[in-house]
Amino acid sequence: MKAWWEGLNQRDRRILMVGGALLCLLLPYMLIWQPLHDRAERLERTLVAQRADVSWMQQAAAQLRATAATGRTPTPAGQSLLGMIDRTVREGQLGGTVRRVQPEGANTVRVWLEDAPFDELMTWLGTLETRHGIRATSLVVDRQATPGRVNARLTLEG
Repeated sequence: MKAWWEGLNQRDRRILMVGGALLCLLLPYMLIWQPLHDRAERLERTLVAQRADVSWMQQAAAQLRATAATGRTPTPAGQSLLGMIDRTVREGQLGGTVRRVQPEGANTVRVWLEDAPFDELMTWLGTLETRHGIRATSLVVDRQATPGRVNARLTLEG
């Protein structure tokens, strides 16, 4: 190696020395400083995103506590029990099965369903109770020839 070095002319030695010095300066930057700096920036972005998530979770928890305290989710302003039943039944797959909806006072509604999917009916009743505080006080279900389909008469109270 020494013989090779001494065999180089002065200009080539100078170029190799300057290149070596630059390599000694750039190598620690590229192998140590730059990866650490990139990682710190990624962690900062992650921290900002996680703080936003925590803020959202705290707001959601406050809403859940308020809902738990009242026992139900606030209904849209001015919406009656009859309107709530009509809106929620049409949101699911029961819209075409409703044959009759009859109010019985301010807080009671009777609903007749024909050829309704039983699973959807149960899901709808669960949603009414958990989200809106409307519960079934009476339920009569008649099985149909098609598996999973029923006729139902129910009384709902809000």
